[in-house]
Amino acid sequence: MILSSYKLRVKGRASWVSGGGVFSSKLFSNCRLSNNSGDYGSAAGLSILNNCLVISNKTGNAVYSCTLYNCLVISNTAVYAVRGSKLYNCTVANNSGYGLYYKNTSATNCIVYFNKLGNYVVLTDPMAYCCTTPPQTNWATGDGNITNEPSFVNTAAGDFQLNRNSPCINAGTNGVWTATGFDLAGNPRIDKASGLVDIGCYEYQLPYRGTILLLQ
Repeated sequence: MILSSYKLRVKGRASWVSGGGVFSSKLFSNCRLSNNSGDYGSAAGLSILNNCLVISNKTGNAVYSCTLYNCLVISNTAVYAVRGSKLYNCTVANNSGYGLYYKNTSATNCIVYFNKLGNYVVLTDPMAYCCTTPPQTNWATGDGNITNEPSFVNTAAGDFQLNRNSPCINAGTNGVWTATGFDLAGNPRIDKASGLVDIGCYEYQLPYRGTILLLQ
């Protein structure tokens, strides 16, 4: 994972209330939010995050009352990684507390997996086209959710892209945000071959296949 591509880095800030990292109704794109602290949104509160990395934030809730697109939320030590937020094509994984928490939290095309205390708790809104476990009691037939492990490339090395055998490939639902959007690595969200979006913050990229010409 190349972190130097992030245009804005917010690190080591603290707030006793909200938004230890960023706190605003503004849009933050291509940001790395790390090592911040605060009770309600140690990384971000009341903000819109697009293509952001939220990592290693502490206390309370890492993300509070935000809208997230194509974001990777990992390795936070907050009790709840995400609370009261709306997530689209995000990956929430390897956090020491719960992944998602509380009412008004919704997720579409998201991977919520491998969170230590549980992937979610006290959710009133059903997920749609997400990869998580266990199944919610209010999941409806045809909602597109799966419980299989997402099959990341190498979580120990911080690589949460999808392996070629991942059940999340082409398993999402196309939305307004996917039509012209890009994943966390800057790739188009819609696969040209299938016309479908993947679940999670990364779109799987097929290995290059071409013709090799040997000139003598």
